[in-house]
Amino acid sequence: MEEVERKPEELVQLKGYRDGLRVIIDREAPLSQIERAVVKRLERLGDFIAGSSIILDVGERALSDDDIRRLQKILERRFDVTIGRIVTTSTKTRRLADVLRIPAVEEIRIVGEEVGVEREPPFANARLVKGTLRAGQEERFLEGSLIIVGDVNPGADVIASGDIIVLGALRGRAFAGALGDQSAVIIALNFDPIQIRIADCMNVRPENERRRKRLKAEIARIEGDRIVVREFKGFENA
Repeated sequence: MEEVERKPEELVQLKGYRDGLRVIIDREAPLSQIERAVVKRLERLGDFIAGSSIILDVGERALSDDDIRRLQKILERRFDVTIGRIVTTSTKTRRLADVLRIPAVEEIRIVGEEVGVEREPPFANARLVKGTLRAGQEERFLEGSLIIVGDVNPGADVIASGDIIVLGALRGRAFAGALGDQSAVIIALNFDPIQIRIADCMNVRPENERRRKRLKAEIARIEGDRIVVREFKGFENA
């Protein structure tokens, strides 16, 4: 019987936890579909996950040695990402992971620990960063929103699973809604970024073009299928 292809979002969930990015796979779908869904979901994140490790959550699914090795190869070769830990209730999966020298644990998840695409009140879960981010610096927070008290200079990156608020000049790159939250916003007092991205939508400033300095804060959000930048008039209107 021919496999019925499901949407990548149905097969693979991406969640930000205190211990890092988790890739949570469907418990029953064929591994061939899971592998394709992993590639599609991670491709949307861009290159900011390169060099990091993820937590692979397979639940009760029993993976074979070959299954784990194939997933390892996809992550390492396509995205330069390693499996730092496997979360599973399967004794077989834990035993094989141990042979491959990948830590594997059976974990009881605490309600409220995960951060997905559900919206929370502004700053309900946010990281505050004080100081200017300079070229080559990156601030990444996949558990919620980022508030930067300072400037984000060209060559600096800010990445968050929620909103990004810059209480200064945004001249570098900002990636909000990094785990797929299309309702995330980017706000800056002086909005002049090289590149902004919200979920799957991206805007790039044309080379050598500079926007004139604005006297009021601006907000970027997805409207329809594109990012629109408007004057920021407060969170009740955001």
